[in-house]
Amino acid sequence: MYKDLIKLGIPEKAVFNSLQLFQDIWNFFPHKTLKGKCPTEMYQEAYLK
Repeated sequence: MYKDLIKLGIPEKAVFNSLQLFQDIWNFFPHKTLKGKCPTEMYQEAYLK
């Protein structure tokens, strides 16, 4: 993913400084393979109940 952002002209340093933001977005975004749930929901269902 980060290579695509760099190809779009975003400086590599900016991409890596924002890596945590991208990870947070990914973890809270619903995934089709998880039947519409996000990884955070799956974790909470498995370990916090």
